[in-house]
Amino acid sequence: MTKRLLVVYLHFAPQRFGGCTVVSEAFAKALHRNHGWKVLVFSVVRDFNLHYYYLRGYSVDGLDVFAVVVNTEPDYLKDYS
Repeated sequence: MTKRLLVVYLHFAPQRFGGCTVVSEAFAKALHRNHGWKVLVFSVVRDFNLHYYYLRGYSVDGLDVFAVVVNTEPDYLKDYS
């Protein structure tokens, strides 16, 4: 039986931000590539060509990603101070 993993993360490829995002992405890819896990990712994406809250699906290195469009510019100084 194939193991399955749902990754819920704010940022995911192709819109990476910071070290934790890169580590989480690498971990999910390694589980898929090295151990045959079925990995599904739920995230957000900024795509100004699509409407707010549109559900966009895409694939990254064998991982299926579903991302909700949130078209706001991040204010990291405000959010992390």
